Amino acid sequence: MSKGAPGVRYAEIERESRGMRISVVLDFDGGTVRDVSTGSPILDEWLRQFAFFGQFNLGLQMTADRPVHDHQLLTEIGLALGQAIRECLEDTRDLERSSSWTSPVEDALVLIALDLGNRSYFAWNLEPGREVVAELSSQSLRELFRAMSDEGRFTLHVHQLGGTNANNLFEAVFRGLGRALHEAAIPVDRTGETRSRR
Repeated sequence: MSKGAPGVRYAEIERESRGMRISVVLDFDGGTVRDVSTGSPILDEWLRQFAFFGQFNLGLQMTADRPVHDHQLLTEIGLALGQAIRECLEDTRDLERSSSWTSPVEDALVLIALDLGNRSYFAWNLEPGREVVAELSSQSLRELFRAMSDEGRFTLHVHQLGGTNANNLFEAVFRGLGRALHEAAIPVDRTGETRSRR
């Protein structure tokens, strides 16, 4: 199906910033394609987990003509993903809209709650205990989610319930956000009954 066809929840986004280009293809009604290349192996894996738990197709590529600071990289990825989510789910009236998910990864336990109500709000209560996680700044990783919420125009709460391993905590966030987004994006008919996309 083509972009813009009735019922197709699909977006293609291109962003260019200071010598860096981000390309995103998002299909909310796919679920097997996870083609991600950001230059950071752990970020690639976390984004693939985000798509796997979200049960959507995700293509995301980053190219740059010079070294890119992780803050710029993560912020631009967040903005591109937020824009793609917003374009895929423009009509929130026919969606479940709100969802929360408690996400465990070994010792880590993180609560994700979101509302696709076209109102940006971001709350972050995560203390990874390390300034750098696999060569990525913890602060910059937080900015990815803030940018996604801002550009996607949705409310996002991230709360740490347990755990100390920083890698596990961030993996739990990516997984939990994917799952909560999947549930919030479930179509609802006019009588309020959910319509499965599977």
